[in-house]
Formats: sequence, structure tokens, C-alpha cells
Amino acid sequence: LFGLMALSLFVFILLPPGGFIIHDQAPYSAGILIKRIFIFLYYGLMPWFIYDYTESQNRRMPLLISILVFLTYSALPFNSRNLPIPIWIWGAILLFGVILLYGLAAGLKQYQRNEKDNARWFLPAMIVFGILYSLEVLQVFGFDLLFALLNVKLFLSIHLHSLFLVLVMGLRMVININERFRLEKIVASKESRWQSLLQNAPVFIMELDQHGNIAHINAYGVKLLDYSSPNELIG
Repeated sequence: LFGLMALSLFVFILLPPGGFIIHDQAPYSAGILIKRIFIFLYYGLMPWFIYDYTESQNRRMPLLISILVFLTYSALPFNSRNLPIPIWIWGAILLFGVILLYGLAAGLKQYQRNEKDNARWFLPAMIVFGILYSLEVLQVFGFDLLFALLNVKLFLSIHLHSLFLVLVMGLRMVININERFRLEKIVASKESRWQSLLQNAPVFIMELDQHGNIAHINAYGVKLLDYSSPNELIG
């Protein structure tokens, strides 16, 4: 899921016009509609990533958010130049708000389940999402001094969160992979030592199946019974 999200974001930024869409003006060209498929795909995958990462039990919220993503994107072709605020922007505000509430709730539950290491990475990402969402709402309702200073129009600042999330959660996953690899090496080392002990200790070790047949026997047991190979005894 995370890989698909990162790929969707990469394709969105790569497609012309390159980068984020700074100046938004309806009606939208076919190129813009195609480009925005990938950012909407990113937001469609995001709730399922939250569901999986936080091990949330609430499957209805990702389904609801996926439906909102589809409906919001479907409104894109029906925007006209005469509207002060495009129709789809209202859907996007609702969509981002639901993602924010779901992400914060799932992250807090993860923290309460004592999965604090994972939650400490995820919750700050959602807090940044909330800050950018607040800026987005201020812009939509006309409090756009910041955007006037930046000389941009209807730039969805919340999209910056996608870069932040991919970097932060990507770093977390790399750390998780390294930690898992380290633990696997420790387990493998201990397993190797245990197997060496079983095979070489001067102790007769034999395992039987439920029918009383020999399923395993160590080297010392084979030698003690005066056989040359475990295969002569197994079964």
C-alpha cells in the first residue's frame, strides 16, 4: 500500500504540468484530469494504509473515504469558470476532514494499545496533516492572506503532506526493516547454537511421532545405537 501511494505521488508530480498544480482554473483540460487521477489514487489508498499500519478494526471508514474520493474526483469535469470555488473543492474539504479524523483516532488507539514506537511516527504525521488542512479551510473560506503573499490561487497546500508522509513513514519502514533483520540474525544465531548443542552434546536426544516412529535423532544417539546415519533410524 505504501509503495503504491509513493508511486501514485511520483507519477502525479511527474506528469505535465510538472509538480503540484499551483494555478487551478476550471474547466479542466484532459491533461489535468489525467494528472489528478494519481493524487486522488494516493488519497484513496491512504485510509487503507492507515487501516493496515495502525491495525485498526474499523473497516467502514476506509470504505467511506474511498467512496468520497471517487465522488470528489467525479465532480472535477463539471466545474465551470464562473464558480468562485469549484464544486470538487467542497468535496475535497470533506474528504480531507474525514481522513484527518480517522487517522488521528486510529493513531491514538494504536498508542493506547502500547504500540507507542509506531504511533510516535504516525501521529506527528497526522498532526502536520491537520495543520495543512486548517490552512486549506482558511483558504477556501477566503482567509487567504498567506496565499496572496505567495501569489498562488487554489493551491492545495495539503498536498505537501503527501511528501512529508512518504518521507517520514518511509524512514520508519526502513528502520523497521533494519530492526527486523537484526532480530532475525540474533534468532538465527541462537537457533544455530541450539542445533549445534543438540547435535554434538553427549546426550541422547530422540523425537518420536504420534505413532511411536523415530522422527528425529541426534548424532550422539545414532553413534550410541551403533548406526552410521540418522536416515537408518528415522521412520
